[in-house]
Amino acid sequence: MLKPKRKTTREEIKKDSFVETVFNFRVLLKENSQILIRSVSVVGALIVIIILFSRINEYNKNEAELLLTKSSLYRDNGDSQNAKIYLQELVDEYGSTESGRIGGYNLAQIYITEQRFDEALPLLEKYSSKGNNLFLIASSNLSLSSIFSKKGELAKAIKFQEKAVKTAHSNNSRAENMVKLAYLHLKNGNIDQTNNIINDLKKDFSENIRISQKIDELFGQIMSQ
Repeated sequence: MLKPKRKTTREEIKKDSFVETVFNFRVLLKENSQILIRSVSVVGALIVIIILFSRINEYNKNEAELLLTKSSLYRDNGDSQNAKIYLQELVDEYGSTESGRIGGYNLAQIYITEQRFDEALPLLEKYSSKGNNLFLIASSNLSLSSIFSKKGELAKAIKFQEKAVKTAHSNNSRAENMVKLAYLHLKNGNIDQTNNIINDLKKDFSENIRISQKIDELFGQIMSQ
């Protein structure tokens, strides 16, 4: 006599599915064990690299700040020669740090006082493009404009003077920089650009007596040409 067929319970179906899932997972691990081991190794190596990179950056930052402090002490005491030694080391070894870029700016200022403009230019250009201190960025742009003007490269002087206007840290500085920009355009024969700047100055700084005097001087020079 045939026995009645036993029904599979829901619990047994669940158990079978679980067993099958575990079995499939074990097969997957076995078939891809080498790939998984390599992936884990790569991730581990990346973590180690990130930690080392972070520690190196912190070390470089601290060393750069120390050199910057030493150079500042010599500069404050009027010893530009020793200041230059530390600043050059700072630029050479840690030029990618903010302290290194500030060191480059400070070194450039010493070079300017010594009339060594070609050596100052790359240091100022680096701070102008990569520095973090807005005041030093504006100052770098002004110095660059002044140097190129002295070298007779008026197009470059105008370029950096325009940047000086944009990076000015106050309204007064912006007005003064606009006046200098107007004079550069005038010197370069750009009368229309000069007039445009004068109109902007009259509109924004009409109550500034000093700027009003500069505007009158500019008008006088335009009329004399």
